[in-house]
Amino acid sequence: MNKQTKKNNEKKIIIVDNDEFLCNFIENILWQEGYENTKSYNSGEELITALKQKIEIDLILLNVTLPRMSGWEVIEKIRADENYIFIPTIIMTESDSLDIRKKICSIGTDDIINKPFPSEELIYRVEKAISQSKETNNRVTECIDKPEEKIIFSGELCEIPAASLLSFFESTEVSGIFKLKSKGQKYTFSFEKGRITNYSSTLELESIEELLSFVLYIDKGEFQFLSTAAEKSIELYPTDVLQTIS
Repeated sequence: MNKQTKKNNEKKIIIVDNDEFLCNFIENILWQEGYENTKSYNSGEELITALKQKIEIDLILLNVTLPRMSGWEVIEKIRADENYIFIPTIIMTESDSLDIRKKICSIGTDDIINKPFPSEELIYRVEKAISQSKETNNRVTECIDKPEEKIIFSGELCEIPAASLLSFFESTEVSGIFKLKSKGQKYTFSFEKGRITNYSSTLELESIEELLSFVLYIDKGEFQFLSTAAEKSIELYPTDVLQTIS
């Protein structure tokens, strides 16, 4: 067993889908890459029951169209549990519509993969999600227990994706200014207790939902977060005029 295979084997990956054939297919792909520590559940209820036992998880692959408890409901319950709030989640869906992207933005997931998917894409997204999750935890969890202190941090989106940062701000109910710069475009969001109250963008998009659905997929560029308690910002670029969300 080489070092990479051993490292992969230490990761616990959960698959949640009512299609047993797909679960077996995914497990086989992961096994071939050394991810032998996998577990499949055929319903959201089964996963939530398992989480109550405080099981260790590094990644969840989740079908959104589960019977009874939908994948969206499962994510809400996961994000409400402080033990699993930062567990990366990849949504498996047969649709990549704007409505799906809006839902992903509002509920806080890390990535999406469209069915049917090739094994190469699955492994790429799994490795990316696990790697970025580790960096996210290292960079932002230190802020959770210090909500009243001045928080200024910045970095590269290749290290911490925009989706993970937005999910973090919402779940921890922070207040402040979040800025992104990617491929010549600039985006600014004002947060009040985890809720986006204002925004601006150099892109001409019709609504905040459309803007968020676009920002969700940004994984290259720079970011900066400035809490409202901080005295000054590390200037990434000038703040644009913010639009108020009614």
